[in-house]
Amino acid sequence: MTEELPIALFCCFECFSHTPLCSQCIFQAHQEVPFHHIQKWTGNFFTKVSLYHLGHTVPGPY
Repeated sequence: MTEELPIALFCCFECFSHTPLCSQCIFQAHQEVPFHHIQKWTGNFFTKVSLYHLGHTVPGPY
């Protein structure tokens, strides 16, 4: 049985490195910069996707 590797579909063009990352890695890389604009490769082109859709939330003031 082979273990499936995560697919690197996400990219941030605001970061210095435009290396495609999997959803978990792009999420972790943007914990400190949650307002960057993430894009997801559809197979033909990149489309905008929010970190919110990947599970990221920005805590509000209490």
